[in-house]
Amino acid sequence: MQPLVPYRRKKPRQKTNRWMLSGLILFFILLGCLLYLQSPISRIQQIEVTGLQLLTEDEVIAASGLYMQSVFQLLREEPIKKRLLTLPEIAQVDLTYQFPNTVHITIQEWKRIANWETNNGPLIILENGAVLEHRTWQEDYRDKPFIRRWDDVERLPQLIAELKKLSPSLLTQIQSIEQSEQDPERIVLHMRGGLTIYTTLIELSDKLSLYPQITNYLRSQQLEGGVLYLDEAVWYQIAEEEGTEDGSAEEGEGTAPQNDSP
Repeated sequence: MQPLVPYRRKKPRQKTNRWMLSGLILFFILLGCLLYLQSPISRIQQIEVTGLQLLTEDEVIAASGLYMQSVFQLLREEPIKKRLLTLPEIAQVDLTYQFPNTVHITIQEWKRIANWETNNGPLIILENGAVLEHRTWQEDYRDKPFIRRWDDVERLPQLIAELKKLSPSLLTQIQSIEQSEQDPERIVLHMRGGLTIYTTLIELSDKLSLYPQITNYLRSQQLEGGVLYLDEAVWYQIAEEEGTEDGSAEEGEGTAPQNDSP
């Protein structure tokens, strides 16, 4: 028989003081954050803005609410974007942060669609329909058509919507647009090549899609200027023989048989 071994209670192992260790780690993390926030590298030192055409860098920075020496890590992206999107020129904003202290603002502006001629000078119209009364007009903006004699402001958004459907190359060929005095639904376009076009506002983009084909035919016939009627039928009136003989151009064909004036 084996002798009985006296029972001895096992001493509990001394556990590492986890709370103390966690507290020390948290303390050093907070200390590091505090030192970072107090250091110059936590402050905005540079703001870069790209994608500008109408706006200036100072205007964008002022509208964003950002300023030098603001805390880099405390910036909230959405409020900055909302402030910038209140500018009528801006269509889209993208913000990126480059460590340690640079903010990049990438702007996408609405495109210019036309110039509105007023008594106080021309105003810029953007493709979102905004009329920039505060923006200084420049000679470089002549590449877009001038809207003249357009008193019906309620129909202006419809005109902008039709112009947006045109290709950039076709849009630049329009020199000016006027509303017909007899019928507000009809408009007159003066093209840079000397041709005058009569059409309806609601069918502007559809009818004007025939313009390249028709002008190619007219050049082949050595015809310049004149009047082109883009209605249910397509009619061309020769400028030199105004009121005597007209030519009609069939849609899709580009032919021009001679007929009486419409």
